[in-house]
This record gives sequence, C-alpha cells and structure tokens, in this order.
Amino acid sequence: APSASSSATNILISCHSENEKIADTLAKSFRQIEQYPCHVITEKSPESISARANLIRWSDVFIVLISRAYQR
Repeated sequence: APSASSSATNILISCHSENEKIADTLAKSFRQIEQYPCHVITEKSPESISARANLIRWSDVFIVLISRAYQR
C-alpha cells in the first residue's frame, strides 16, 4: 500500500504487462537504493479502476515505460 509519508517522493511506474519485469526491476531499485516508495501498474493490475486512480493521486512522480504494446 502507498505510504502516506509527506517527506517521501512517491513513484508510480506504468507499463504494459509485457514490460512488467523491467518495471519491477526499476521499482526495486528505487525502493532499495533511493528508499522511495514505488508501485507499478499495468493494464491488468490493479484490476480496480478505483485503486489505479488512487495510485495516480498518491504519486509525486509518474514514469511511463512506453512500448508498442503500451501504445496499442
């Protein structure tokens, strides 16, 4: 779940599920090296539109991994 900490920079990464492994690796790096709260969303996860909207509202930084699959 997202952190409510006001001092943290919350990062959200959006990608197509084909690129989820890359996004997860990037998110892990942000969490471990930089200590930033970071989540990944795809077209499949989270299933709830409300949960996706909350993650977008929660984020301070929004990263999109654009690919042909994401474009479609």
